Formats: sequence, structure tokens, C-alpha cells
Amino acid sequence: NEFFEFFIKNIDHVTEFYFCGGEPLMMEEHYRVLDLLIQHKKFDVAIRYNSNLTTLKLKDRNVIDYWRQFKNVKISASIDAGWEQLGYIRHGADWDSIIDNLKAIRQDAGHVELILGVTVNILNAFHIFRMYKYLVNLHLIQPYEIYFIPVGGNMSLSCLPVELKERVTQHWLNELKNVNERNVIDSALALLKEMNDIDKHYMLTNFVREMKQLDSKRNENFVEVFPELKELLNG
Repeated sequence: NEFFEFFIKNIDHVTEFYFCGGEPLMMEEHYRVLDLLIQHKKFDVAIRYNSNLTTLKLKDRNVIDYWRQFKNVKISASIDAGWEQLGYIRHGADWDSIIDNLKAIRQDAGHVELILGVTVNILNAFHIFRMYKYLVNLHLIQPYEIYFIPVGGNMSLSCLPVELKERVTQHWLNELKNVNERNVIDSALALLKEMNDIDKHYMLTNFVREMKQLDSKRNENFVEVFPELKELLNG
């Protein structure tokens, strides 16, 4: 309540709103903010999001109906992989639904700027470029509309053993041969350098323990979803 009192009092001075979460598109407060901006005819306000785009609706509200009314909307889509790998990394996420939502944004709110924000970790190391190329081929993102965020802790690529680091490096270098965007190449090479320069293999046992616990809790199978990493759990 304090926030909305302050917001309404100062709404004439608002120039930009940034929504993150959790998942902002599932928050009642997010739509309340947009309703107030529309009520006060603040259609020039820049609206920024971090969203996993698992849904575009909350109850009877479709966020695309809102976005059409604003001139400056930018979404950083937090999508780390596709297909069954996505469902494992972000438990409960459905790849086909996300594709449908991306298509709906491109078709019904074409002015919305969409960029792919990938959190790079052990699980998606061999799956990022497959997802990236798929979205580019469907014209859901442009080739330059991607950036990488390295994950820390037990999921960091720096936790991998040397042999797997070499395989990740070669995989990325092979994929980058087909990428013409300098910003994508430079950020990917910087990430590889960080992975190879830092040694956190002592944390790998924590990663393995967590994956086994997740499999037991969710009735999933890490090795089936990520066969290229099976040596981590079976080694």
C-alpha cells in the first residue's frame, strides 16, 4: 500500500518501470501498475521485464492487450534451453507453450523489443545454441538478440572437470563458426575464458548430490535428459 500511495502521488514523474520476480506476469501488482499508467495516460513510459514467458495471462487479463497501449516495451526472456532440457532446468516449464507465447508477441505486439537472456550453467552448456538457432530460424528473435549470464555456485561451468571443460569449449567454438554477430561471439568467448580460468571442481560433488536429490524428489532422470553429462553422476 505504501508503494502504491507513493506511486500514484508521483506518477506524473515516472519515466520507466522495471518488472522482475519471481514471475512478474503472474503478479496482480504488475497489472495494477499498468492499469494506473493507462488511467493516467502514461503511454510513453518505458516498460522493462525479466520474464520466463511461461504465461501471458492472469485470470481474465492478457498482457498483450496492455502492451499494445505502450510505445516502449522491452522483454528480457529468461529461457535457458528448449524441449525436455527446459522442463528439467525450470521445473514445470513447457517448451511448446513458450514458443506459442513468443509467436503471439511477435504477431500481436510486434513493437515489443524481445531479447533472449540465457543463464549459462552446467545443465544447458550443450543445449544453448540449439535453442538459439531454433528461435532465430522461426524469426522469434533476431541473431543479435541474445546475451549470456554465467551462473555461480554449484551450477557454474567452472565446477566441471577439465575433460568436460574442453568438450564445452570445442562445442561452443564449433557453434560460433555459424554466428556472425560480434557481440554474441565476444560474450561467448569471454564466458569460455572465465570457465577455463577458474577452477571450482571441488564443488562438483555438491552439484551431483543436488541433482540426485532433485531426481528423487521429482521422479526425473538426469542422465536421460542430459546424456552428455552422464559421467558426472555415474563417475
